[in-house]
Amino acid sequence: MPGASKREELRQELLAIHRKRSALEKEILAFHEVLKSQNVGLTDALVDENDFPREDLNLYQIRTARNKIICLTNDCRSLTLEMERKMHELHSIDKEAQENSSAKTQPFSSPRQQQ
Repeated sequence: MPGASKREELRQELLAIHRKRSALEKEILAFHEVLKSQNVGLTDALVDENDFPREDLNLYQIRTARNKIICLTNDCRSLTLEMERKMHELHSIDKEAQENSSAKTQPFSSPRQQQ
């Protein structure tokens, strides 16, 4: 059955995308830990009240972590959208298969039974 092979192919693609997204999420968490170790978040100021860089922070490490978090988050969003498209495709294949099987199993009605 050709639908079954396409369904399995989509299922495998979805699993691969899920694994990629999980790996990206782990990386994002690791970069959040970097920020946490510096006691800053994604939006905290990196300068003091005189607009000089704070001496108590590793600015290079923080800016790199922030950049990576933003980039990886965007990558996660695209993978999520791709997963969503493939899920819709998978469900349409399942729905089509279900409609085909129910059409085959419905009994034929004679003209007299319809009256």
